[in-house]
Amino acid sequence: MAKGSLTICGFGMDLNQMTLETVEALMRAEIVFSDALDEPTWDFIRAYCSDVRNLNTLAGEGSHNVVAPKKVAITLQAVADGKRVVVLNFGHPTFLSSLAQGLIDGCSERGFEYRVLNGISSLGAVLAQLELTGLWGGLHVYDADDFSGLITVVPLQPKVPTIIVKVGYLLKPEQKDRLKPFLARLCEFYPADHPVVLVECPWISNKEGRKVETTIANIGSAIENPNEFLTLFLPSLGALFRPANTGIASDIEPGRKLVDANDLVGAEKHFSELLTKDPSRVEAMAWRARVRMSMGHFKEALPDLDAALQRISEPGWTHQLRAESRLMTGDLEGCLEDVESARLWKDHGVQLDVIYSSVHLRGGDLQKAEDAMEAAIAKWGIDWAITWFWTYNSEIALQKEAELVALAERTLAKRKDREWMALLLGNWRLEENRPSEAIELLERAIRSYPNAKVPKERLKTAQQEAARA
Repeated sequence: MAKGSLTICGFGMDLNQMTLETVEALMRAEIVFSDALDEPTWDFIRAYCSDVRNLNTLAGEGSHNVVAPKKVAITLQAVADGKRVVVLNFGHPTFLSSLAQGLIDGCSERGFEYRVLNGISSLGAVLAQLELTGLWGGLHVYDADDFSGLITVVPLQPKVPTIIVKVGYLLKPEQKDRLKPFLARLCEFYPADHPVVLVECPWISNKEGRKVETTIANIGSAIENPNEFLTLFLPSLGALFRPANTGIASDIEPGRKLVDANDLVGAEKHFSELLTKDPSRVEAMAWRARVRMSMGHFKEALPDLDAALQRISEPGWTHQLRAESRLMTGDLEGCLEDVESARLWKDHGVQLDVIYSSVHLRGGDLQKAEDAMEAAIAKWGIDWAITWFWTYNSEIALQKEAELVALAERTLAKRKDREWMALLLGNWRLEENRPSEAIELLERAIRSYPNAKVPKERLKTAQQEAARA
């Protein structure tokens, strides 16, 4: 039997974007599979290869988890039968393609010959539609599922321009329960009035495309009948507390670049010089306070936050930042005041809820601290809540280790609904260089939170430490 092979290609956003290399592969193919073509396109492809097969029809109906493996199995069977097979995907052959991933894995496991050709990506089309040119600060690209609260919690970096693909899927009426946590994730890092752009690129079924400017708060209603591949572009947050659509002041920009380069000393000096020229610059106050907090200088950040709050009437990030600084400097009463003010801000993030727990931890009310953490986990997910808890409390937690360990052990013995305590206890065991005990506790946490990243990361560390012991 002849040895089969697989070539994975993409036809771009439209057939006129197919590369000559892809056309050549189609002409050499004995079978072409695809699940991304419309009816007129099938006839076009048959001009290059007479045997063109629709994977959607062959795999039948069902959920993605049922149908996707069938598509892979059908394609790989043709390769196993000795055929020269081409799979033709939309856009770039591998970008956002679970089919391509399944085929690559399957070929690698079974020793089949395969190759992936280059192609024009939907991401490239988005960049063209947005007319993005210089990206000195970089660019982040994510899948909307990573922020919907159902798969993985990924921390955004608002100082870096960000593209989130497949947002259109979350805007469908039947997905409204997923849209809310998605928007909540965004508002952990950006103000609700932060300007954004929704992009539908010209493609095979929509030659015109669309581009709509709106704000985070209005994403759900800004565009009618979005397609699944609608993309969200989040411009970088030029400066904390700056009103939307006003851009970035030219004299703020050099300091911002220093922050992104992790030159915090240089950034602090730059914003201090701006405040020497104009002591009323709220924007410069905010940047200098944030820089000092990043340096661990929370006490030094407080005067700028106090001054900024004298000029900002609405509750928001400023109160949350000052609550964090007051927590870290031991002003628990002042911290609680800021927490209560920031709670009036409807878009407050996970940090505020964890700060509330942390105040009670430091004040000695361990039960109230535990109850507050439970509420934070229920609202934001274990990854975010635990990460911020440990950020704020790693030092104080080790000082109160005996009390907290006793609380965790009592809780785990009585309350099966608070398995997150196993994660905290496992983490302390790991800090105490007791990896074997940590492994047992972390595995328990993973059973309760199978999609959480933090327990898995800590378990990996514990296993490595146990292997070295």
